[in-house]
Amino acid sequence: MMMAIFPFISKYAESDSHSYSHTSLKYATLLVFPVAIAIALKPVSIITLFFPQSYAAGADALRVVAIGMGFLSLIQVLANIFQALGRPWTPAIALIVVAGVQIGALVVLIPKWGLVGSAVATTIACFLGLCYLLTKYLSMHRPIIEPIQILKSIVALGIPGCFWFFFMTEGRLLTVTSLILAAVLYVFLLPLLGLIKEKDVDILSGALPPSRITSAVITRVKRLVIKLNMAMRL
Repeated sequence: MMMAIFPFISKYAESDSHSYSHTSLKYATLLVFPVAIAIALKPVSIITLFFPQSYAAGADALRVVAIGMGFLSLIQVLANIFQALGRPWTPAIALIVVAGVQIGALVVLIPKWGLVGSAVATTIACFLGLCYLLTKYLSMHRPIIEPIQILKSIVALGIPGCFWFFFMTEGRLLTVTSLILAAVLYVFLLPLLGLIKEKDVDILSGALPPSRITSAVITRVKRLVIKLNMAMRL
């Protein structure tokens, strides 16, 4: 997903690299990481949605590794940012460290915990790699992080997450229904809390083929986003 929208982030970003970097991290956090959270909250429902019940034995490992894949998605975004800034060695060092930590953790944890141990090893390695890249990134840009934005992001992720977690999902139909409802609720909260704005619609819709239908849909979505942004200010 992030690889597909990177060109459109570059197109709409301001001339400075900080705007490009901030926008990339914003979309990775708001659009990719929620998928990892959804899988981690109810791995059995996700597994049985696509596979027979016998595969549910891997739910614990999936729960852990889903968070690790969320960290990995942020690592990939930061790696692209450093490459765009002409610093390819920074993500290269991070990936070498991640690989080394993962190998060492696999040797220690798999004999103790089996499949779950391999998932824990992957998650630990990705977390350490993310911490390294974030430290380097923050030392370069020193962005002003507003507590209210962090709180809004937690609310936007927490409300649909609670709905998805507590909704009864016995059977594929209920699982799909609850996933769709949680996704709709999340998409509604993003502009309501001011996390997605009109400019974001332009970026995210940049990959759509130009036509009268898509133009009309994008225009209506923009109007709805503007109204929801204004509603939060009232």
